[in-house]
Amino acid sequence: SGLRFAVGYPSLGKVSLYRFIDEENIDETSSRPNIEFIDEIYSKNGGDDMFGQSLSLDIFANFLVVGAKGYVRAYWLQASSSSLAGFELAPAGDKIFGEESDGEEFGSVVASGRVVRHNGGCPSCPFVLDKQRIAISSPAYDNGRGRVLLYQYSEDEKSWQPLVSPIEGEAAGEGMGHTVRISPGMGSVATSSSFGEVRAFEILPLM
Repeated sequence: SGLRFAVGYPSLGKVSLYRFIDEENIDETSSRPNIEFIDEIYSKNGGDDMFGQSLSLDIFANFLVVGAKGYVRAYWLQASSSSLAGFELAPAGDKIFGEESDGEEFGSVVASGRVVRHNGGCPSCPFVLDKQRIAISSPAYDNGRGRVLLYQYSEDEKSWQPLVSPIEGEAAGEGMGHTVRISPGMGSVATSSSFGEVRAFEILPLM
């Protein structure tokens, strides 16, 4: 009960957030009696940009990264008195756009680690976005060499900043960034290529 999950509808340009509910609160008249709707977010371009084609939700479902054609946007769950569920998804920083050489496949795969920082170390306190990290794949970059870009949120700059140099493929058609994963503590990242190779990297530890 209470477990949250996200569903992308890229052809409609939207992402919906739900949670499971326990048996005592089940609405038998509902088409989904054990699932409660929380919130949903839309792209202003409808389904033309495939908003929701890739998703990454942290283990507590407080932080959501959404991939679209050519860009990525992050959201965090905050309390809301206007929502029936008591929560809403709010933008976490601006959109992150790829470069011309990345093409529309920038954002085809996204990944994030678990949220590890709360005010005063309290799990029930508001989430702190500072130093949260995300990885974005761009498998079509530079004639299909592909690359993975890592970003970290800066509270001082109020924006997503490049964390380290991109992880790039070595040969045309390699498609680096075919899949991407960040470790729960956000201290390492693993990515695969279209050639079936998997590479893992350690990144800067959280301070």
